[in-house]
Amino acid sequence: MKILLINPPNTNMILTHLPSYIDEESGIFPPLGLMYLASSLSNKTGINVEILDALLNKISLNNIANKITNYLPDLVGITATSFTLIDALLIAKTVKEVNQNIHVTMGGPHVSIYPNETLLQKDVDSVVIGEGEKTFSDLVNNLNEGKNLEGIPGLAFKNKQGQIINNGYRDFIENLDEIPLPDRNLTPYKEYYSILGEKHPITTIITSRGCPFRCSFCYHFLGKKWRTRSAKNVIEELESCVNIGIREFWFFDETFTIDKKRVLDICDGIISKKLNIKWNIRSRVDTIDKNMMERLKLAGCEKISFGIESALSKTLKVLQKEINPDKSKEIVLLAKSLGFETSTDFMIGSPGETREDILETISFSLKLDPDYATFSITTPFPCTQLYNSLLENKFFDRDYWKDFSISPSKDFIPNLCNEYLSREELAHLQNYAYKKFYLRPKYILKKMLKLKSPIDFLRKAKVSLRMLASREK
Repeated sequence: MKILLINPPNTNMILTHLPSYIDEESGIFPPLGLMYLASSLSNKTGINVEILDALLNKISLNNIANKITNYLPDLVGITATSFTLIDALLIAKTVKEVNQNIHVTMGGPHVSIYPNETLLQKDVDSVVIGEGEKTFSDLVNNLNEGKNLEGIPGLAFKNKQGQIINNGYRDFIENLDEIPLPDRNLTPYKEYYSILGEKHPITTIITSRGCPFRCSFCYHFLGKKWRTRSAKNVIEELESCVNIGIREFWFFDETFTIDKKRVLDICDGIISKKLNIKWNIRSRVDTIDKNMMERLKLAGCEKISFGIESALSKTLKVLQKEINPDKSKEIVLLAKSLGFETSTDFMIGSPGETREDILETISFSLKLDPDYATFSITTPFPCTQLYNSLLENKFFDRDYWKDFSISPSKDFIPNLCNEYLSREELAHLQNYAYKKFYLRPKYILKKMLKLKSPIDFLRKAKVSLRMLASREK
């Protein structure tokens, strides 16, 4: 049985509310979820799996059709977020135009929220809901053996009569160490990069799943219960990457620093194995301290990203981000003093925010003076507490994300949730924030002195020039 897993391009990506000079130039990371699915089939005889990263190589639909024609897969799996749904569905259509008998399955956050709505699309045969390794493996087994798909937890599908059958959710995998390590050799792993990266190639890694915090703007695709891989299992993956020449890692755990002992154990493993790697993590300001930072630094961690969100306690309360600005300032300054590169994420245009509030957050970002900052416009995404509460309070008159899932349109624009400022005013303030932060002469000089290579210079210069020329409102 032949399987082709496809990461869609972003040709028809819906509006992200990020300036184009940021959205288009940040870099491309490997499709980690597809790599995990491929590895989940690694011990099955007679199963051949390939991954096609159409995003990395900007592969057109015609070339995707040629790949399908030449490879002749029995099953095509496509990952889809809310942003890439249009492109994912266009790939599904392309598959069926090549051969109607190829089974098309989709997975990812968006289709997990709206599985039945996704199956209304004529070119989609099944949807993997939530965590995919076991469900996808069962799907492959049943298709390969000609068995019925009913009874596979975590799968929704259309039967031969075209009826939608939803088997419900599958329990999350408790022991993450039992999941085979993602197979990077199935991708052109040497080609992935980040504009903020220092070594080449880079890769991503996830050492835990789920998030125990209550932020109202987040969708917990992998659950609210925090599940972890052991330090030994993490080190095994790092070693396997080092063996193929990868020495820079972006840890994509939602919050890496929840369990101090586990963090220290991973650091000690990196140090004792003398892996000589560079790595970046995401943290909250209330789950990290000086002792942890010092050990992270010894182990080669160079950059920490913090979700600061706002300078205002009232906005943090609305977002249910249980931190305070004073703590944010303390931890960011501590990280800088210990030699870490710091990155901070801010949100503007949350419910209740005025223009003056947003300007205060922009001013706060300058006081923190991290190495990098992002400014996103607060957008209510499906299945988040923020979106649900806005629906309940009639801020929106309908579930427009559900409508989009039923009738996807390239012209779809997600709604915003600020009652005082228009979309154009928020976009103008966002553009102002980026220029105010990144076009400071002192900041530019500091970054020029830290340039690592001609490629590094060209990538960052391209973003800077686009920012200068930007007239986005």
